[in-house]
Amino acid sequence: MRKRVLGLLLVSCLLLTAGCGDKENKETKKDEKQENIIKTISCVNESEKSEIDKDDEGNTIMGIQGQKTEYKYDTKKNELTEVTASVYVKFENASEDYISKQAEEAKSTCDLFKDDDTMKNCEIKKDGDKVEVYMVADIDNILDGEDISKTASFEDIEKYVKEEAKEDDLTCTIN
Repeated sequence: MRKRVLGLLLVSCLLLTAGCGDKENKETKKDEKQENIIKTISCVNESEKSEIDKDDEGNTIMGIQGQKTEYKYDTKKNELTEVTASVYVKFENASEDYISKQAEEAKSTCDLFKDDDTMKNCEIKKDGDKVEVYMVADIDNILDGEDISKTASFEDIEKYVKEEAKEDDLTCTIN
């Protein structure tokens, strides 16, 4: 009798752990599928550190300027779903007041896009020594008049993006 109870416990434990393993594998497969739905093409360019300005006391302010554009393609829907762009400056040797002033002045860039149909959103992000102009494009309007549509294949979108990136000396990667 005792051997039978121990045997049942052993079989029960094996069944329980086998069931949990199956569930975990199913969840992992589901997560992997979700990850593969969105492919992102990121195109970036960042300058070498250089002199950007001088502060009120004549001290040199150094910095790095860069830009980044991201294209998100939904492989399940087979369409381009989001395009974002940002330009930024990472300051070095700059006071907090100077950086805040630059962030305020950057707002005029967003003002240029207020009546522009190509941008859905434009905002200024200030994070420590970095000031960024971050924009979300209206896909239909930015592709209007182009030889490609948002429902083109991923390969065609990738080719289009890389050709556009060459003009701005951007390096593109796919995630």
